[in-house]
Amino acid sequence: MKIKIGAYEAKTKLPMILRNVKGGQSYTITNRGEEVAELTPSINIDKKKQRPCR
Repeated sequence: MKIKIGAYEAKTKLPMILRNVKGGQSYTITNRGEEVAELTPSINIDKKKQRPCR
């Protein structure tokens, strides 16, 4: 499920948002109510989680 968040709020809460994205959450960023960007987990994060520890 994607969470909609305004650009200003995204700017002020960026560290928290990045932690949530790393955990699998997706966001839609809006500017004055118009959707302008999507922030989703990177495919590389999933690959890093699956790598065996050395």
